[in-house]
Amino acid sequence: MGVLFYQKHPTRRVRMMIQLTWLHRLLWGLLSGNGTLNERTLSPLLRWLIARGKSQWALELSRIFLNWYGVKTVHREFRHQQAIAASNH
Repeated sequence: MGVLFYQKHPTRRVRMMIQLTWLHRLLWGLLSGNGTLNERTLSPLLRWLIARGKSQWALELSRIFLNWYGVKTVHREFRHQQAIAASNH
């Protein structure tokens, strides 16, 4: 959805909103250890936090890998849309 919105409104502001910048990719890549911190590797910690009534902490930790997945998906879809546009010209 973000890529479609960017196609309709190709501004720097929209790129920032949908996290379609090299800066977002770098930051979320660093925070997630380039995907090393994910639902599988953090599962024991997340379960431990939830068992101790700290579900909000678990949610915040989950945002690290969930945002990394989102940023990767937006970038992949953007490249895909660019390839389609290039093949149509």
